[in-house]
Amino acid sequence: MQLNVIKRLTAQTHIGIIRWNRSYSSVPVSSPPQLHDADYQELYNLLQSGKTSMDIKTLCKIHSRIVTFGYGTSPSLMASLMLKYVHRNRRGIVYKITGQVFCWSIDLVELNMIIDKLLRMENYRVAKMVFNKMPSRDVVTWNTMIGGYVRKARFEEALRLFRFMIKSNVEPDKFTFASVMNGTYKQPKLGEAAMANISRLRSGDYVLLSNIYCSQKRWDTAQGVWEMMKKKGVRKVRGKSCFEWAGVLHPFKAGDRSHPETEEIYKMLEGLIQRTKLAGYVPTTDLVTMDVSEEEKEGNLYHHSEKLALAYGILKTTSGSEVRISKNLRICYDCHNWIKMVSRLLSRVIIVRDRIRFHQFENGLCSCGRLLVEVP
Repeated sequence: MQLNVIKRLTAQTHIGIIRWNRSYSSVPVSSPPQLHDADYQELYNLLQSGKTSMDIKTLCKIHSRIVTFGYGTSPSLMASLMLKYVHRNRRGIVYKITGQVFCWSIDLVELNMIIDKLLRMENYRVAKMVFNKMPSRDVVTWNTMIGGYVRKARFEEALRLFRFMIKSNVEPDKFTFASVMNGTYKQPKLGEAAMANISRLRSGDYVLLSNIYCSQKRWDTAQGVWEMMKKKGVRKVRGKSCFEWAGVLHPFKAGDRSHPETEEIYKMLEGLIQRTKLAGYVPTTDLVTMDVSEEEKEGNLYHHSEKLALAYGILKTTSGSEVRISKNLRICYDCHNWIKMVSRLLSRVIIVRDRIRFHQFENGLCSCGRLLVEVP
């Protein structure tokens, strides 16, 4: 019975889409639906209130009503509708909507969200279609596309897209460069291209490029980056992570031993390192910027500032309670993976606020869903 209802609603939706297609060329661009229309507002609220859990039966019904009421060219409604279909993996309908709606000015924020969702679902074809049909693009649009390709190690495509971005006179920002760090260890030219096209380089940009070279064991080239920094008078900002306890902010730097409870902190950290290694943690030694032994590289990673701050946070808080840490730079790749494992082993929610975003670690996962690279 329920299956028949869904089929009927889906059929009605497709009929509505066909009618929309036929009337598409005759609808004037200058006559979008009025935001104060009661029907329009109701449909908009329905799409917003349903979030991602809306079932296909309800979604088909809303789509049918949108077409019936003549709102098939509304940017906000159609962008929200596309997001819903993306969540339900209804790619055929997404294709059809994409092919029809982009003659109107759709909100960039919503379109960027659509692209991001499509890329995370590995639907690169539809994401590229949306991207190509967009009437305008901002730097976030480009960053989203580049980051999506990098996450799946599609480096050549990411590089081509980056070059296309430069030719389109869109200046990369720090997020662009961060996107072309993430996973570029087998594609250093991505980082080099980004460096060459960012007008105002910060110390973190140089450090990220140095990390790429170190991961390739190109020690001389990495050293050249540091010498370039010195020549230009650019100083590396040292990483610092903080944990607040009893109204007092406790800052930590990499290898810090200045805290009055240093012995207890390092004992806690060593215990956590051992537990995570038994559970499968393998230090990402490729990120260490020195040509030293593997043992020395691991020791360097173990004492990163965020690890020390977390060890102190666990030392001071009760079992099962949330731990909050802040850091002035981006959390490094190794610490990111390590904290995910700690959150699972200890059944803790760990929140790290770094220079870019909040990371909520819980049950072995992170809310950001991304690979991050930067030394402390």
